[in-house]
This record gives sequence, C-alpha cells and structure tokens, in this order.
Amino acid sequence: MQPKPLETASLALIPEDLGSGAVGFDIVRGTLATHGATMGRIWLSGLSPDGTPTPGPATLDYETSPELEGSGLMPEAIREVERLAFESIGLTELLISPRRLGHETLTRAQWEVAEAADPDRSSYIASQQAEALRIIEHQPRVAYVRSGGQTGADRAALDAARSHGVPICGWCPPGGLAEDRPTAPGLLEDYPELREGASQGYVERTAWNVRDSHATLVVAPAGLQPRSGTEMTVRFAASLRRPCLVISGPKELGRAAAWLAGLPGAITLNVAGPRESKTPGTYRATFSVVSALLDEG
Repeated sequence: MQPKPLETASLALIPEDLGSGAVGFDIVRGTLATHGATMGRIWLSGLSPDGTPTPGPATLDYETSPELEGSGLMPEAIREVERLAFESIGLTELLISPRRLGHETLTRAQWEVAEAADPDRSSYIASQQAEALRIIEHQPRVAYVRSGGQTGADRAALDAARSHGVPICGWCPPGGLAEDRPTAPGLLEDYPELREGASQGYVERTAWNVRDSHATLVVAPAGLQPRSGTEMTVRFAASLRRPCLVISGPKELGRAAAWLAGLPGAITLNVAGPRESKTPGTYRATFSVVSALLDEG
C-alpha cells in the first residue's frame, strides 16, 4: 500500500516504500510544497500485504533526530498516522512504539475519545490561540485577595475584593474566630471562602496566609506595634522571602501601586494589618487602598 502524503500544522509526511505489510513516511519540517531535510521516520507495520488490517494489532513506531525529539512536534506526526490507521485503513487496535514504551496499546474507541476531546481542526486551534491571547492581555494584577478575616485590615481587604468581583481566600483560626465572632462558625458564616487552620489562635493562620500568597501588603495607620500580629506578619514574610510592603494608608497609595506593578501579574495578594479595636480607622484606610489598587487592574 502506497499512502498519500500527509500534512500537519508544522510537518509534512512524505511516503516511503517499505514493501508489503507496512506503510511509512519521512518526517520533514514545513509543508509538502516547501520543506527541509528529513528529521525522522514513522511507520505502520503488521498489515496484510495489500495494506489492510490483519486479525492482530498493527504496530506504530518511529525514529527521530535530536532536533525533532526536543521540538514538541512529534505528537503531530503520531496523531496524523493514527488517524490514517483508524480512519483510512480501518484498524481497531495499535501497538504504540514498543521499542520506546513497551506494550502500550491504543484502541479505536480510545482514539475516538481523544479526538473528540482535543480536536486539531485549524479553526479550532485558531480559536484556542485567540482565547489564550485575550487571557494573556487581560490578566489582572491581583487574581486573589487573601487574609485571615480579622476586623480591621483583614476584613476590609476581603470586602474590597468582593466589591470588585475579585475572588477571596484565606486561613482563619478554628471556628472562624475573630474578635467580633468568638463562637463558631464565626466569620465563616459571612466568608465561607476561608479555611480553618489546625491551631487555636492567630499565629498559624498568619504564617500560612503569608506562605500561600505571592506577596503581602500591610496597612498599619499607626505603624507596626512591637510584638503584635501585624509585626509577626512582616517577620514571616521576611523568613519566607515573600515581597512585603508596609504602608500607613491612602496617602501612600502611589507607593503601593508602584510596588504592586513591579510584581508578577495575576498574583494572590495577602493583606494584613491591625484589628479595628487596636487602631480605629484601619478598616476604612485598608478598604480605600485595596479598592484603589484593584481599580487600576
């Protein structure tokens, strides 16, 4: 059987004569009209002399040059020959590259499922690439806002994120403990996106929120109180080598915006600061800062 030439998005498969019971192709980069040197070979064996199925499985195998091996293009050639095997020749089962993979088999039913799940039509691929470009061009600076949910800075960050449609997350103490929510389910009743930590108190959740974020913004209108939970947040950030910025409030919004612009995009931003009872006005200051940062994208 002498097959027709095949083409993928990046490769051309030129038929070669392997004799009866087999079909093969030289793999070249480019198109059938314009292509370079041979980069590998791929073939089907175990067919009848006239190229039709036999009772047993046929074998798909291939050889590649180092250039093709590391190019990410070989799956295109394999997929095209699989299509030839199942659609044109009518095989029901293939033994895939036994020299490389052992006895890995692919049935026609498995191939049909894979084809339906990942079509390779040029229009479909083009739509996927266009969607990927839109996502890349519209990545937000902040993808998630994280905090522990305490009154003051924590609560303000969660509320500001919600008001902007930004997902929230965070670790909180068992039972959703906060100073204004001393009994379970505590703040989890209003902020079910948060997860309970294992340890009582606030130290563990403070550490885990820093650990599970790309960066931490601390809003401390009265400065960092020594030996406070807010100061502990900064210490955890330093020990975990996470970016951390401490500001007093909206008057330092420009500084916060510049800091955020220097970080990678689509980050999880941890926001911390004193509770409202210790520094009244922290909620209002933090809500203003986080809202303004999210407004900038």
